[in-house]
Amino acid sequence: MWILDARSRGDIELWVKDGGACRLIREKQRPYFHLHLPDPHAYLSMLEALERDYGAEERRFRTIYGWLDGYRVYAGRDVADRIAKHSHLSARLYDVDVRLEQRFMAEKGLFPCGNQGESRLSPEFDIPLTSLKIEVDGNPPARQGHTLHRGD
Repeated sequence: MWILDARSRGDIELWVKDGGACRLIREKQRPYFHLHLPDPHAYLSMLEALERDYGAEERRFRTIYGWLDGYRVYAGRDVADRIAKHSHLSARLYDVDVRLEQRFMAEKGLFPCGNQGESRLSPEFDIPLTSLKIEVDGNPPARQGHTLHRGD
């Protein structure tokens, strides 16, 4: 399966080439981020509200500095910003800006323009690449017909 494109619009959408056919795969993915508080007991009411309103759950998670005990909060950046403000910036927030489609592919071991099981760091690919040359006559090229505007 060769991933041609990925985006998130509520669901994760992957455009893939499987064999000779192209198809769209849709997967559900809820946004989330990780939260670590140096003193969770000082923020019990906030944690209870996060659990009630967003389904936050206790979680041990890995950072580039090692493992931390904290919470996975199923919400977006707006909630992370409110947590930072409420905690007077003592909360440590992780994965707030990771795009949903990037997170999904990382969790599944997938990457664009490669097949499952291949290394994303390898310069060798099984798909033969071709080139296309496009030339435009005239200087500057004349544009005829309908011009697209935002919102069309």
